[in-house]
Amino acid sequence: MEIRGIRIRKLIREKTLSPDALQSETRPLRGISTVEWKDTGIRFLVSGDVPALEIAPGDFTRFAVLGRKYIYPAIILLAFLLFLLLKQPHQHRWKYRELIANLTRVNLKLKYRGSILGILWSLLNPVMMIIIYSIAFKYIIRIQLENYTFFLLAGLLPFNFFSMAANASTTAVVGNAGLLKKVEFPRETFPISMTLFCFIQFLIALVALGPFIFLWKTSFVWFNLLYFVPILLLLLFAMGIAFLLSALTVLFRDLQHFTEVGTMALFWVTPVIYNFELIPYRFRWIFMLNPCTIYINCCHDLLYWNRFPDAVTWIGMVLWPLISLAVGGWLFRRLDPRFAEEL
Repeated sequence: MEIRGIRIRKLIREKTLSPDALQSETRPLRGISTVEWKDTGIRFLVSGDVPALEIAPGDFTRFAVLGRKYIYPAIILLAFLLFLLLKQPHQHRWKYRELIANLTRVNLKLKYRGSILGILWSLLNPVMMIIIYSIAFKYIIRIQLENYTFFLLAGLLPFNFFSMAANASTTAVVGNAGLLKKVEFPRETFPISMTLFCFIQFLIALVALGPFIFLWKTSFVWFNLLYFVPILLLLLFAMGIAFLLSALTVLFRDLQHFTEVGTMALFWVTPVIYNFELIPYRFRWIFMLNPCTIYINCCHDLLYWNRFPDAVTWIGMVLWPLISLAVGGWLFRRLDPRFAEEL
């Protein structure tokens, strides 16, 4: 009988499942899962077929109840208030959608002008990375994950998009200094068009590699289609970061090189090539401070693990774009009058 994590929690709460039965009942579970005993605070960590018993902090249960009753609704309310604050400053940009589309089209043409393969170069980078990481981590380091190449595909493409958008945004304003001095129009169109340019390259790679999903994936559920929701939220988050980096690079040119190094380091502290549940439990909160961890974990859950993400994940994915757009947009508008002088 296959019993999922939520079913085990229910049986423990009803006192119909004992720790001795946990080993046989959790055999079909994939990877590592956590089972909490609500009344006592005892936590079972299940890895494969062997459960290990841990004692949670004394206030563990009280904190969980406090989160469900007060913290989560407060976060949702904060997200709604941030949305109202962002609505007015960003609303006028819709008027310049044709300009943004033209700038995005120009970026695509300039990127591959004179190239023999043209836009196919957008596929080579993720394909080569997937091949190299698959060989290195599956056959040399021997990470024990079924369909590891599919696991890489689900997380590597979104992270590559964010990394490209962050690096490209550092030249969004600086690289268009000539146009900025001659024509008067909202300067926010530069980082927006650069982020959309990177997003189009991501979509091209996803469409090209998407058919392999049907070869590697053995079972499908309806919420696999929600894979694009964290992708769109990641797009908004990347756009807020683009406002921030493009504005600061005008004043601090070294930020461009620092961002390249930073995104390389960010790759290794984001669970792209390894399962998040392999991280020791006491260190996971450090990795969760990285916003990309939430998005990549959600992509893996929806597409690879066939798990529906919890409420905390969805709240975090909505909250981070609102924060980045609020902070990035405010800083961009504040530094905008100094662009012509600094360039």
